[in-house]
Amino acid sequence: PELGAAISATIAAIVQRIGERRIEELIELPAMTDRESLALMVLFNNSMPAAFQSEPALGAYLTAQMVLLSLELGNCALSSHAYCAFTGVLLRTELHHLAYRFGKLGVDLNRRFDDRALRPTVDFVFAMFAMPWAGPIDDATAYLRDAARIGREVGEHLHAGYAAGLEIAYRMFHGAEPLDEICRDARIYRQQ
Repeated sequence: PELGAAISATIAAIVQRIGERRIEELIELPAMTDRESLALMVLFNNSMPAAFQSEPALGAYLTAQMVLLSLELGNCALSSHAYCAFTGVLLRTELHHLAYRFGKLGVDLNRRFDDRALRPTVDFVFAMFAMPWAGPIDDATAYLRDAARIGREVGEHLHAGYAAGLEIAYRMFHGAEPLDEICRDARIYRQQ
């Protein structure tokens, strides 16, 4: 219960900090330069996967804190992951209508920073949380395919594997391709 209240308070602070701006305008925030804040972003980012798996509310809280820190002190490369992950937090609130826009902000910010090492994570999270609710499943599949490919190229095997598995699942769910083609691609992913 305490963590839920903390998440709600952080979301309220985020909404207040945004004010009248459009979410898409947040890409123009100045660069985060404070070393302690950048270190905190790294710490929160590295803790998020374990937090989401062991205590999902803690993962949501860390995500919201990363977004708030970005709004207060500027964007950094890890802000892109925070904005995408925040999509999953917002989907459980009355602000769910903002989820896709935060996810797209994360993707666009990642492209602006040209951070290929983080791109598989950003694209995977965007395709998992935002795309299925806001666009064609084929668009989500394209993000997942890119995340799997780039993840292998840059050595980010965790999200490359997640993206490959989710791509196959989305394609099976969509049902627009012959099953033997999907199975062939699954075997290729397994060998890579």
